[in-house]
Amino acid sequence: MSLKLLLLVLVAAAVLYAAYHAVQAYRHIKVSARLVEAAKPFEVERGEGAPRMLVVGDSTAVGVGASSPAYTTAGYFAADHSQYSVTNLAKSGARVADVLAQLRQATGTYTAVLIQAGGNDTIQFTNLGRLRADYALLLSEAKARSATVVALSTGNVGRAPLFDFFPLNYIYEARTKAVRAIIIDEAAKAGVAYVDLYKEGSDDAISQDPAGHYAADGLHLNDAGWAVWYQDIKRAFDLALQ
Repeated sequence: MSLKLLLLVLVAAAVLYAAYHAVQAYRHIKVSARLVEAAKPFEVERGEGAPRMLVVGDSTAVGVGASSPAYTTAGYFAADHSQYSVTNLAKSGARVADVLAQLRQATGTYTAVLIQAGGNDTIQFTNLGRLRADYALLLSEAKARSATVVALSTGNVGRAPLFDFFPLNYIYEARTKAVRAIIIDEAAKAGVAYVDLYKEGSDDAISQDPAGHYAADGLHLNDAGWAVWYQDIKRAFDLALQ
């Protein structure tokens, strides 16, 4: 085979590879839009005098991909803590700056605050300096609302089926690590409990079985996936609420 022919074959293969994954991504994104439209954040009111939990964040706090609001991180918390009222101001698509605006909409103080944010800043390449400043402010204002604040972001975005192909998987894994480092650092400075969802190898139950944990869009989790996240969240709250 001549060098020219070999180059043509390689170019054709690359074009077909890119076209295939572009079509797959388009399909997943359309499914994701439907899931976002259908999702409703979990909330419950237990009555006057009940301890109060405030949830702010992005689609992970809404629980996009769950079959019911009960099977989201907030829903699982309420099932374990039946005395708590839960106010959920999370919005799909929110970046950290948007989550700060959610927090400022809340009134009064809370027994606990759960922050689920950073995924959209990862995917949409928010400037890291701006992200750090916004996140520090978010944690500061959350601590003014509650003595118990638990924060989390995402697992390895590069392993989500939507992005798990070269080169996006490498790009988003690196981006996940960069955002994670900032959030860990700012949580430590603020004295906030951080739930680290970034896992590798056999510890990454979700990526080990993506079909069993991801929703149909290949980006958000399903009931089982949110339950895996909640186990780590539960451990953080069990310690924080002692």
